Amino acid sequence: MGCNISLSKGSDSDTAKIVLLLGLDNSGKTTLLYRIKNDEFSDSVPTIGLNIEEVEKENFRMTLWDVSGKSKKLWKHYYDRVDGIIFVVDSTDTDRISEVKRELESIILEETLQTVPIMILCNKTDISNGLKCLKTENDNFDIAPCSAKTGIGVWEGIEKLQKLFPS
Repeated sequence: MGCNISLSKGSDSDTAKIVLLLGLDNSGKTTLLYRIKNDEFSDSVPTIGLNIEEVEKENFRMTLWDVSGKSKKLWKHYYDRVDGIIFVVDSTDTDRISEVKRELESIILEETLQTVPIMILCNKTDISNGLKCLKTENDNFDIAPCSAKTGIGVWEGIEKLQKLFPS
């Protein structure tokens, strides 16, 4: 039993959407990946390279690519193969907010990603004193709070991402 992974963009509803998980190191990308995959908390170690998992829920198939937050210079090498992006923000790490903003702006302004839906998930909302997610009015990206640890808001964020994909 193996995982069938396509390395080209999904073009129809039967093809899994390739979704890139990006964010700074320690933002909770891998924990989010396994929360989505197994619907349970999984304490994880920092990713070296790439984790790939396929997920299906309610007729929505995704192949999630979890890329190391320490490998930001490599992120752009995945851009031309993805259908969507989940950008994970550690809402408790206020010291790195300018770095988050800089990385997020570079993704949103990237020419090859102009039509790619982007879901920004403010993770770790189960911890008090974190940043608050602000609502946005944009056709290409959305933002939502979540906790990969407790699962709160995770599926709501995935549903918002799904709605951003063209019909």
